[in-house]
Amino acid sequence: MKVILLRILKFLTNNSYCKNYNRVYFLNKGFMIVGLSNRLIICISLLVVVMVSCIEQQKLSVYEDQLVYAFELDKQMPLVSEEYPNLSEEEAYRIQKGYVNKLLAHENIGGYKASFIDTKVHNMDKVGNPIFSVIFESDIQPHNSELSLYGIHKPVLETYLGFTFNQSIQNKVNDIDELKSLIDSYRLIGDITDLKFHNLNKTKTVDFIATNAVSSFILVGDTTKYTGQDFHNSLVQINYNNNQLYELRPKRDTQKALEDLLWLINTTIDHGYPIEKGTLLSIGDKAHLTPVRHGSYEMLTETAGMLSFKIIQ
Repeated sequence: MKVILLRILKFLTNNSYCKNYNRVYFLNKGFMIVGLSNRLIICISLLVVVMVSCIEQQKLSVYEDQLVYAFELDKQMPLVSEEYPNLSEEEAYRIQKGYVNKLLAHENIGGYKASFIDTKVHNMDKVGNPIFSVIFESDIQPHNSELSLYGIHKPVLETYLGFTFNQSIQNKVNDIDELKSLIDSYRLIGDITDLKFHNLNKTKTVDFIATNAVSSFILVGDTTKYTGQDFHNSLVQINYNNNQLYELRPKRDTQKALEDLLWLINTTIDHGYPIEKGTLLSIGDKAHLTPVRHGSYEMLTETAGMLSFKIIQ
């Protein structure tokens, strides 16, 4: 790094813009600058800023590699918030993008989702927007699947709704009316998330963003054709081994669900990802987290059908 800096300083002092204003003495073990002009001070200051930024980006790239390692070997995810306590959500999304791009070397995109973090469960501050993340094709499992929890640390089941569209979407959608014209069908989604952080009490929003919301399985029910009907105000019943675990109603109505879907579409476009015809977009409800264990599950709704799956080991 010092060699690069010295070369840049030589270039700056030999440049006609600065050469008549400065005397630079290079020593065997370092450098010393005497009689600097304001112009050269500005040049060096900008150089230092760029170098610090490059070093930080290199550190974040190392963290991306750690995430890939944890993902591929089913290890616990490191907390980026411990290493970078002042990390912004924008920076966390850059980590997510790098992490996802590395996984795309051997994965394919199956869709996108908007997750709501339950602040009571995770002891976090209030979260405004949902968390955007990428769904991989290998995560998507059909109705009646038999699944293994091998390598999964703390699985929980959440209820989502998934949507597909009647055409590809290249540009942002302007409003709800335009969105309704694009929806082809919707379906019930069972999202099994692995809360594989080593300390859930210390997780922050940026940890969920950077790790791509850590989904393990996206279970999809049968599709229902969308014709403008109310789809998000029905009871959801979860059964385990033929016994009812709980019954609840979503916290948001259909209008709010459509607003969340509009946000997800436009955020996907902002992140530079394609939305092809048939791509799955899934929105969460933050209604309930159900710990998952061995056995048979059924998810029943009044308007979005049902799905079932079995955990076999």
